Amino acid sequence: MRTDRSRRALAGVVLVAALAAGFTSTAAAQTPAPDVKVFVDGAPVTFDQPPMISNGRVLVPLRGVFERLGAAVTWNPGAQTVVATRGATSVSLRIGAPQAFVNGQAQSLDVPAMLIGGRTLVPLRFVSQALGAMAAWDAASATVQITSAGGASVAPPATGAPQTITGTVVQVNASAYPGQLTVQGANGGVFTYQVASGTAVTRTDTATGTSGPVALSAIAPGDAVTVTADPTGAAQTIQDIYSVVNGTVRSIGYNRIVLQSGQAYPLSPVVRVTRGGLSVAAAALQPGDVVALRISPTTGLVYGIDAGRAAAGPAPISAVTISPTGRPLVPGDVMTVVATGPLGGAATFSIDGVRAGLPMRESIAQPGTYIGTYAIQPGDRVTNTDVVVSITAPNNRVLTATAPMQVSINSAAQAPAGAPMINSPTPGAGIRAPFTVAGTAPPGSLVRVGADYAGPGTPPAVRGTLGTQTVTADANGNWSATFNPTPPLRGVTVTISAVLVDSTGAARTPSMTINTTLQ
Repeated sequence: MRTDRSRRALAGVVLVAALAAGFTSTAAAQTPAPDVKVFVDGAPVTFDQPPMISNGRVLVPLRGVFERLGAAVTWNPGAQTVVATRGATSVSLRIGAPQAFVNGQAQSLDVPAMLIGGRTLVPLRFVSQALGAMAAWDAASATVQITSAGGASVAPPATGAPQTITGTVVQVNASAYPGQLTVQGANGGVFTYQVASGTAVTRTDTATGTSGPVALSAIAPGDAVTVTADPTGAAQTIQDIYSVVNGTVRSIGYNRIVLQSGQAYPLSPVVRVTRGGLSVAAAALQPGDVVALRISPTTGLVYGIDAGRAAAGPAPISAVTISPTGRPLVPGDVMTVVATGPLGGAATFSIDGVRAGLPMRESIAQPGTYIGTYAIQPGDRVTNTDVVVSITAPNNRVLTATAPMQVSINSAAQAPAGAPMINSPTPGAGIRAPFTVAGTAPPGSLVRVGADYAGPGTPPAVRGTLGTQTVTADANGNWSATFNPTPPLRGVTVTISAVLVDSTGAARTPSMTINTTLQ
């Protein structure tokens, strides 16, 4: 009897230890942030779901913060997407996605948005990126300070020794005396420093390697700086780092600019464009403009564009569209490219890395509209590439423009950071039951694979699940799961998801999700 009791006690200890180990590994990546206080414009905000800490980043509930900042928030449960709007600003992000979209332009997130306790949590830094607010995290007091546009900045830390802060320039006021420099530190804190005649200001251009003293007015928002200041907030030294690339615009669209040299540069969501010292919209840039691109050495994003002369004459190619879109193209698809340009030209289009010089014809019914097609071949394979249209005008001037959306051919969908990869089936593919889902993950890791179906109709008239399976990646990192159940009708959308889990079944990573169609 005593031996059995001892065995049961020992088994209980082992079970508790195993569960504790599983929970510890999960908590290391994502833990509640106890007693975190959140203030918006100085007023406290309370939440039914507290802030979290994930991979060293503070996440706050999006709805509570955005609504306090005056934004309207809606949630689409089917698409797992939240949309917030305030004035002319629209913010959209999907749970588990590594990017959000602000006015249609992609912004990378420190960590993906998470759905915790029925609430969407986002990285604190994203609040400032999305709505122009200033967000600061004070680890010592576990306090989040969010200040809307026009609010006061956080004061520099007050200690007896000089403080050194490395971060990104938010605002420069060189006309005041003393001047002022506002910097967002690497930890999200926002600090405003006084800059007097005794402050040593130097600037380094990483593109040319040149360095030397400059005036405060030479520093621009978006520059990377290191500031050393005394306890009163007076800057003693400012080291400014930036990069400038000069060239001529070949095309500009969606979230990147392409120069005549062929180099393409991603644009910051808050890129500032000037022409002759006056602010203009990015859409005002034209092919042929001579520009100086100010590029962040840390992110590689273009955050400032100074345009010189305007291109002569009207915009040569006013629009380029591609179809189909929204998924990788596969053999059997026919890509159609349509461009609007000068009358009577000779046009071709190229798919970078796949085909060049593909013919286009000018429409008889709509002169100035050029149409070209290309049937995808089995050997074509490329991810996120440009489609470029070239039109030789009647005066022999060669005009080019890049389609605003990139295309992928025969490529698997991209998984969120850390998530397992689904290699088969491909997004948008037709499948038949039974079907096998295959992918890759770290060798020996546990992968939970699920398959749900919905449709047709809005809302879906039919919805259900084909089940979930937990499989183990082999020594080469390969895994697969076969689903035998058949949905009650064909034509439904089958959503396949994969996520890494620990021994308790708790998710360790964001999910990768693709949509297929049951044929």
